[in-house]
Parts: sequence; structure tokens; C-alpha cells
Amino acid sequence: MRPLPLIISAAILAAHSVVAAPYCDALADPEAIGNAYKRIAPIYSDSHTGWIFARDQLRQDYALNDSTVSLLTQVVAEVRARGAELAILIAPPRPIVAAGIAGAATLPAEAEFDAAAASGTFHRMISQINGTGALAPDLLHLLEDRPDLAARYYFSRDTHWTHEGAAESAVALARRLTEAGVPGLVADHPHASPLSTTHTYTEKGSLSQVVAKVCALALAPEIVPTVDFPASSTETGLLGDTTTPEGPRIALVGTSFSNRNQRDAYRVADALAYATGREVDNFSVSGGGALSAIESYILSGALDAGSHDILVWEAPYTTALRSASGLRQLLGALRAGAPRRLLAETSLPDTGTADLEIPTQAADTYLVEILTAKPGAQKVRGRVIYDNGSSTKVMFHRSARMPQVERDKPLRMTIDGSAKRRPVAIEVTFDPDHAAGGTLSVHALNQGPRSPQGDD
Repeated sequence: MRPLPLIISAAILAAHSVVAAPYCDALADPEAIGNAYKRIAPIYSDSHTGWIFARDQLRQDYALNDSTVSLLTQVVAEVRARGAELAILIAPPRPIVAAGIAGAATLPAEAEFDAAAASGTFHRMISQINGTGALAPDLLHLLEDRPDLAARYYFSRDTHWTHEGAAESAVALARRLTEAGVPGLVADHPHASPLSTTHTYTEKGSLSQVVAKVCALALAPEIVPTVDFPASSTETGLLGDTTTPEGPRIALVGTSFSNRNQRDAYRVADALAYATGREVDNFSVSGGGALSAIESYILSGALDAGSHDILVWEAPYTTALRSASGLRQLLGALRAGAPRRLLAETSLPDTGTADLEIPTQAADTYLVEILTAKPGAQKVRGRVIYDNGSSTKVMFHRSARMPQVERDKPLRMTIDGSAKRRPVAIEVTFDPDHAAGGTLSVHALNQGPRSPQGDD
């Protein structure tokens, strides 16, 4: 692929003062920035380069712990039991990418961001993900090998990737699928012809909006080239033949990176279709975090029906796959229709808290199910207590951005037992206005991939 025009101006790449010039001092002051942005403050900016970074992007430890590795391994096994492969696409951390651009913005010392350390843990996370059986390209390695692409990968005043960033990420994923021997992909398709850029896209920038509101300063939008993809071999032919070609079908279950402003503004699905030569259905959910799209897809029954052979889980680097509760909730959705036996059940009172003892019965895996009186967006906090005195905090979460038909289904989560410890009780805290009158129950499951789920 020939290089696309740079989206970062010469002024951004030029040498500049070591001391950053923030758009206004209030951005870096959590007390002065206002309640709307206090959660992501301090916000670091440099008016010389145009780069802006919020605190929530400055994570440095991306490596997964043993628990999340085990849970993701189980998720992969469940997906494969349905005849599908799980691919995971995680954009590299934006502060690391910016730090590697010669002359681009550097964070001030008070941000305490170590790009080298963060890079190491991100590489480790991608290696761990591949170790679970999932297929994930290391997009940070891609940018380290191509500094020219790094300069065009992200917007400087928005948190998302550019069209070229999305396209090159899709190409990297296609290569990873090909390396893994996934059948039905078009070999070397990404290299068949160069991509042209005859149109542009104007990004106002979510971080520019923060500057506008906090600093009363209007920043110019960023204008970037789009990517023109050659006609796909899967499109309807001249004679109107709409027969679906043989080979894997792909479901894209992602975030705002793949569903910007409730549409695929950066053409991620088109990029994947071009890179793989296959049809792509986009089920991404903007604003739904890492979990909403993939959980919705599973709850819809599409995976059990064999609707797609490859799931591309596009997950944000800010949360990625570090949430054990999120992975347990995915397993709960995957195992919803598995054979089970009820161990204990209680109603959810209007006090907003409930405790449930779990009888002593041997089980490898326990399914916790919460059926609220008013289905919909939910956040239920819990604590699982074990017979050895230890406990684990859990969080059940349903985003309001999920499709309603899936959002209204029961919350489910798996909790593992072992020879070392067995769960003996669970405590939950919930919003009584939504949940009171519902039920909390615990069921025993057998370990291992399940058969397709039944109706709720």
C-alpha cells in the first residue's frame, strides 16, 4: 500500500519547546475543569502540536492476570464450540503512539507516563490474548515498524483512529487470520492494489469539544483523507447474482471505533471486507464499552445459529480485556442455555441489597442469574464469598446503548469453583427502583464448552 497523505501538519511534526503550552490551565485542574469532565481530568494539551490527552488514556499496565487469561480461554473455547473463531482487534494506546512520533507532543512530567513501560505491557497483553486461542494482531508492533503510519494513525484532538489507521489495522488482522490458517480468506488480498484517497473526512474532535467548553476556545477541525476500497468480489454482479460466496462470514462487534456517531464513520467494516475478501456485518455499539456489542450478539442467538464463522471483537485499549467481571458476564451469556440445577434463589427487596447462601454441592462452575423487575440498563455490584474466607468483587453491567431486546434479558455471570475454594454466598447491591421485585439465583453447571443456548 502506497503511503497516504499525512494527517498531521508540519507544524505538529516540527520541533517545539520542551515546555508544553496548554490551551488553558483549567484543563489540568480537576477542581476547575467542572463536573462534566472531572472524571477524565487532568487533561493534558499542547497548543504547539495540537495533541490532547485525557487521564483515562494514560494506563500503563495492560498485561492480563491469570484469572482474566483463564476466563478469556474459556470464552474462546465456547465460541469455537459453535464453529467460529474469535479475533480481537485492539488499537494501540494513543499516548504511546504519539510518544513515538518524532517531534510530536510529549506529556509533561507530572503526568507520570512511561511510554516504554506501557509499550512492554501492551505487547505482553497481545501475546497473552493469542495464547488463549484468540487471534489478535499486535498493532503497536505495526506502528513501531512504520513510523510514517504512526503519524497518521490517530487524530490529535479526538480519541479515535483515522480512516487509514482503521484500514491498516484491518489489513494486519487479515494477515493474522491468514497466518493462523483460517480458511476462505483471499490470500494477500490487502496487497493486490494500492488504496487511493480521493475524498476527505472532517473530524470536529471530542477533545476539541472539551477545550471549547472549558477554555472557551474553538479549535479547527482535522481534515483527513478517507480510503477508497476497490469493488469487493462479494458485491452483486452485473446479472444480479446475490449468491453468498463460499467461505467464512464475519461479524464485527466493536465500539465507537467501528460505530462512530452510530455509523461506521471510519469504514472499519469496509476495510475488513477488503482485507479479507469476505462479507462483514457490523454489530458495533457506540458508547457501549468493550462488552455491549459482543454480549448483544451472543444474546441474540446469532452465534448459536452459526450466522458467522469469524467474530471480530474490536475492543478499546482503555479497558481492553482486563475486566474479569466482563468476561464472566460473557461466559454467562454463552452458557445461558446449558443444563443446570438450581441451588438457591431469593427475591430482590426494596432495600437495594440481597444476600444469598449457596448450599454445599460440588460444581465446577456456578451460574449467577439476576432477573430484575424492570429490565433495561443495569449496574449491579456484588461480592462472592468463598469457603476459605476469601472473596471476589463482581460487577454486572448492561449499557443503555445495547439493543433493547438483548438489554432486557436476565443478567448472567459464571463463577468458578475449585478444589481450593468453593463459593458459599453472594451479596449484591442494586437500584431498587429498577430491580426490586426481581430474583437472584445461583445454579450449578458442569465445566467446559456448552451446547447452544435456549430461549430465555
